[in-house]
Amino acid sequence: QGDLKARARPSASDELAELAEGINHLGESVERSQRELEQQVDQATGDLRTTLDTLRAKNRELELATETAESANRAKSDFLARMSHELRTPLTSIQGFVRLLENALPDAADRSYCHIIDQAATSLMALIDDILEFARLQTGPQRSPPVAFALRDPLEGAVRLLAPTAHEKGVDIYLDIDPQLPDTLIGDPR
Repeated sequence: QGDLKARARPSASDELAELAEGINHLGESVERSQRELEQQVDQATGDLRTTLDTLRAKNRELELATETAESANRAKSDFLARMSHELRTPLTSIQGFVRLLENALPDAADRSYCHIIDQAATSLMALIDDILEFARLQTGPQRSPPVAFALRDPLEGAVRLLAPTAHEKGVDIYLDIDPQLPDTLIGDPR
């Protein structure tokens, strides 16, 4: 009836006594096995509790690390947005004054230099836009739709920006565009 401590009492030395002795031996074995199983279950339960406690602690550490990383990412994005705005303001002023100067200068070479300064400022503005785009990409994928643009414009602008430095170093720089190339392409002109 489930009482593993109960034992049969042999009454004589006949077959029933041998059977009682076998039953008693079986009862002792089952009792010993059950004690061992209970110990193993207790040990496994303790190990499982320890593992669960460790996992809970690690999960909490991960949650805190994630919160810290997200906070740092937000701070970085805020910084990039503020700095981009602060850089745009003086660049816009530079571009405005250079364009006024370009229109007022009689010498074509001087106007060309003003145009180069304007293009450099435009390139810096594009870099600032890229920084802002990078910050936006961190919050989720966003892409500007492709637009039609004249390929010669950004290529010529790059050459004009590099030409003064190249000439100072005694290097001739020029642009050679294949006539088979179409005038207008679809994509990102930057």
